[in-house]
Amino acid sequence: MRKFIQRLLFGTLRRQLIIGVALVHAVMMALFVWDLTVRQQAMLLDRQTEYATALAQSIATSSSGWLAARDYYGLQEIITSQKRYPELLFAMTLDMQGRIVAHSDTALLNKFVSDLPDAETVADESHFFILNHTSDLVDVVTPSVLAGTQVGWVRVGLGQKVISARLEAVTRDGILYAIAAIIIGSLLAWFMGTRLTRRLYGIQQVTDAVQQGNRTLRAPSEGLDEAATLAQGFNAMLDNLSLR
Repeated sequence: MRKFIQRLLFGTLRRQLIIGVALVHAVMMALFVWDLTVRQQAMLLDRQTEYATALAQSIATSSSGWLAARDYYGLQEIITSQKRYPELLFAMTLDMQGRIVAHSDTALLNKFVSDLPDAETVADESHFFILNHTSDLVDVVTPSVLAGTQVGWVRVGLGQKVISARLEAVTRDGILYAIAAIIIGSLLAWFMGTRLTRRLYGIQQVTDAVQQGNRTLRAPSEGLDEAATLAQGFNAMLDNLSLR
């Protein structure tokens, strides 16, 4: 089996050239697609995090007065109006004890959230915390501050369905480009290999004819590359043998 594989893959110079070029293209394009996918995923995830942070801070700014006044109906209207935001999974406003006073899913009202940051770590109203930063969910919480005093929290979660679809499209296009590059590279290698080995096969045919006693044939020697030089040397050797 090992000899069969070696003969199949490396039996001829032309085959070695085609396989070598195809492997180089496959490895290089695979690395390119992988690097492109990783970079695109990181970039899109960072962009989604920026969107989630901006949305949370916007809600916190507009709802701080309502939260301080405990106008929960007004807070609910603010949160409900955010449902049109693309990729929004949830948005909520919480008091300082972590109780949900407004939520995009009203069934969760008056529930408590236990994983909020420590209020003492809040520097100012621009401070925010990233609780989750994955390809499925970007979860951001930011303080709601009124007149320099924190009055609660705003938490926003954005999904990644659109971003995942874009990433899949980028990966799919990259794979198609990689396959196209491998095919084109292999065809070019086949053309180059055919052009290169044609004169080598010509020398081989002349060699077989000489072994059978025919010394009148000569190998094609046109060109300036090594194969042409080899053919010229081979022809010169036959000429010298014919003069003897």
